[in-house]
Amino acid sequence: NGNILISQPSRNKIEEVTTDGKVVFTADAPNLTTATKSPNGTYLLASHSGKNIIELDRTGKKVWEHKAADPIFRARRR
Repeated sequence: NGNILISQPSRNKIEEVTTDGKVVFTADAPNLTTATKSPNGTYLLASHSGKNIIELDRTGKKVWEHKAADPIFRARRR
């Protein structure tokens, strides 16, 4: 759809914006390192310092979490 997903680690947030700058999604993302949007419309948030991956639905509700023993830099669905 051309939207841009912006990871904002210093603000502990992610935002999805349209090409004209309109915010269409925002969510709190504590300890965020990177974020990706899955084909099914959910958001995967990876946390290096938190050593976890959180999946958010389109409303920003946590629907899944994976905790790891080591830091995580990126996550994506295949």
